[in-house]
Amino acid sequence: MAQGERSVEVLADRTGLSIANASQHLQQMRRAGLVANRRDGKFVYYRLAEDAILDLLAALRRIAERNVAEVERVVRGYFNEPLFLAKSFYSGRAPERSLFSTCGRKMNSL
Repeated sequence: MAQGERSVEVLADRTGLSIANASQHLQQMRRAGLVANRRDGKFVYYRLAEDAILDLLAALRRIAERNVAEVERVVRGYFNEPLFLAKSFYSGRAPERSLFSTCGRKMNSL
């Protein structure tokens, strides 16, 4: 939609959604003021409500990319830790550290 208006059918096809599902999402976005629409016969065309929406989307993308990198770092650190809970279970003794305490330490160190 950044390049111009698109029909619900085109947007559904490009996103891999059903037409009904895409239509519902677009209606919610219209109610939120993110997109505007026009009807041409039985077709409905959507466009961005204003150019500032592109700035909003760019900011959301930057935040998402940063958070994905942080989540990946936590997951890598978590799975590189030995699984003390499993070792303790098989040895029959109380665990010195649990999987949960290992994860908690990793989260607190961020």
